[in-house]
Amino acid sequence: MGRSEFYIAGRGKTKVKLPRSLIANLLFSTHILILIYIAFGWISSVKWVLWGHIFLYSGIELLWKISGSCFLTDWERKIRGITEPTSDTLFMVRIIKYFTRIEVSPEKSIFFVKIWGRIACLISIIKLLIDYNLN
Repeated sequence: MGRSEFYIAGRGKTKVKLPRSLIANLLFSTHILILIYIAFGWISSVKWVLWGHIFLYSGIELLWKISGSCFLTDWERKIRGITEPTSDTLFMVRIIKYFTRIEVSPEKSIFFVKIWGRIACLISIIKLLIDYNLN
């Protein structure tokens, strides 16, 4: 079975068996899709999308409160064989760095995500309230 390599900043190349790498990349892709839905789900005018947006983000907030981290990030790290979490292995730190080329601390990335998510969730709630009041 072939091997796949990926780069972790400051650690050099780490070898991971292809299926594990594939699973980790699928988890990362799932994480991206959830991020896009949380970030932009409020734009929809479809009720079930707005309700899903509210429940998903509320569930994520609850999960963060209970466990202190995101299970998708934890699973991805475990599958990739990363034993100790660093700022370079946190999902949002990597995403922000990729799109802005700015390095942010984990605390700032979490603050940004929570503010964005809460505002997006509030917009979904307001849109549903307006829709139910008009009908």
